[in-house]
Amino acid sequence: MGAPVLIETRSTNPLEIAREEFERGVIPITVKRRKNKFVWLERSDLF
Repeated sequence: MGAPVLIETRSTNPLEIAREEFERGVIPITVKRRKNKFVWLERSDLF
């Protein structure tokens, strides 16, 4: 969807890149689940 890649990776698959970014903790949001709905929280430790 046009988002910049936040890590160095050899992958060209967007889903693999997103998974790597998530696993490395560089995605600037956290998703917290509560009873069938999502609450989006900003990750202040990255800013």
